Amino acid sequence: MRLRGSEGWGERLILKRHRSAEAMAHELAALDCARRVPLRVPAVVASQSCPGSPLGDHVVLMTDMGERFLDEITPNEESDVLARVNEGIGRLHAATADASREVDAFAVLRPKGLAADLGVLTPFLQAHDRSAAGAEEAVRCVTRAVEAEAAGLADFRPCLVHGDLHVSNVLLDNAGEVGFVDWLESRWGDPALDLAYYFVRSLHLRFPDRAGALIRELVERHAEEGGDPGLRDRMRIHTLATLVRTLRLCAEWERLDLADKTASLLDALLSERRVW
Repeated sequence: MRLRGSEGWGERLILKRHRSAEAMAHELAALDCARRVPLRVPAVVASQSCPGSPLGDHVVLMTDMGERFLDEITPNEESDVLARVNEGIGRLHAATADASREVDAFAVLRPKGLAADLGVLTPFLQAHDRSAAGAEEAVRCVTRAVEAEAAGLADFRPCLVHGDLHVSNVLLDNAGEVGFVDWLESRWGDPALDLAYYFVRSLHLRFPDRAGALIRELVERHAEEGGDPGLRDRMRIHTLATLVRTLRLCAEWERLDLADKTASLLDALLSERRVW
């Protein structure tokens, strides 16, 4: 819900509903952490848990930062805006890196969940005369990687990851400033998770000609500045998992066009053709 507020940045307000008090507290904490990076994030005007309210049981009133989503920028803006998005993502991970935090590098991959995804997307692909072999191989690769976690593949410094970096969660205000919204899926974890999701769900679909170069720049910056030589291996595994989950969404949405784009990237990754 959008409300009219004061003039200037954030003149509109958003009323956001959360499913629980815990979810609301989680997003508020993530917003506070990201704001201190600093990143452009919504300013919280008020928050309240009020069971039975017609507005929702757990609500936050925050500024509406965006005039446009990332996928609404013009071709002339792409180079500058995407460079600033890259810079913001890199700054988030570098500024919040904390080696003392204990996290499971592969907790979000859930091989059993990916196998269940196959049960949904395989009939969809077969109905449209498409093969599910790539998705099946991706699940096997992810499963092997999770099983090999003890071998050192998961050696990295945890940081705050956004967890949902698609084009509708990156906004531009009327001055062209970049902001990041919807931190409900954020967590302390592997930066490779953000990079894979951003690559698959934003860059590859919306900016295919620039996707490889943009994500390569991010991966190289993380690997060099963060001293994280294993990032590329983890990035590949998280990308495979994200592609399988995206194909499952294609099945739910009946989006064959999106499925074809996703499957082509999956095939390229599995055949070891350079993707980034």
